[in-house]
Amino acid sequence: SNVTGWGLSGEFTLAKRDGDNIVFLLSHRWHDLDNPQPVPFDSDLAEPMRHALRRESGTLFGLDYRGQRVQAAFEPVGILNLGVVAKIDVSEIRAPFYRAAAIAAGFSVLIILGGVGLFIKLGRPIIVRLERNEQELLQAISERDQLIRESKERLRETFEQDALGIAHVAADGRFLRVNQRLCDILGYTEQELLNTDFQS
Repeated sequence: SNVTGWGLSGEFTLAKRDGDNIVFLLSHRWHDLDNPQPVPFDSDLAEPMRHALRRESGTLFGLDYRGQRVQAAFEPVGILNLGVVAKIDVSEIRAPFYRAAAIAAGFSVLIILGGVGLFIKLGRPIIVRLERNEQELLQAISERDQLIRESKERLRETFEQDALGIAHVAADGRFLRVNQRLCDILGYTEQELLNTDFQS
């Protein structure tokens, strides 16, 4: 527990094979501090030490004597029939990456929220102006339509009530519309004039 420089979970283990068990010769840093318990050689636990006691050397990701997933380097000590393992928990290895990812995600969220806020702040006056322009345009269209209706009504009244005889004539000479005064002047009914043409 006094070893420094191995992070929170890093440790060395030294063990030998005794029959069907792996017997640890050093106190563990975090587990069974005073009396390390043996681990059956054919169990899933202490995988790095099993490799070392089989006279293999290398690195791996596997379960240690506690059942924790670790990254370990293992080496046999041939003359003494021992195995030595240096290991650290995978969760501790990954922790800085998770922390960095969380910080990056937090900054990303802040940047996105800032961008949304800026967009709203800059975009709102434009939207208000567009809405105002739309209302003004709709008002102008409504006023124009009202003027057109009023003009048509005045034209219709003028056409029908004028003291002069008035007719709308098509390019081919047909009467399209006549007022009552023209009917009175010519002595025809409106329907009779509409059934004839200007040249008749």
